[in-house]
Amino acid sequence: MESIKISGEIVALTQVETPSQNLTKQTVAIKTDDKYPQVIGVEAINDKVDLLKGLSSGQQVTAHCNLRGREYKGKYYISLSLWKIEAEESSNVPF
Repeated sequence: MESIKISGEIVALTQVETPSQNLTKQTVAIKTDDKYPQVIGVEAINDKVDLLKGLSSGQQVTAHCNLRGREYKGKYYISLSLWKIEAEESSNVPF
């Protein structure tokens, strides 16, 4: 399966959650730059949570993620799992 790239502006970063002893996660919400923008949540799991350190709302980023799917009690769920994120360089050039 090919990787999915999502480019846009960070609109939210959730608090780091630890739902179990073996699982740590954080979600970054990215508003796309498309003609009809979407806000897409991408999950950082375990060691990938560190990739979100230093990022904040308003930054332009490109997130690289994999599509994940699972079944639980007859229901099907999908998620986007982050494996790389690139922040755009700010253009604060003195005049």
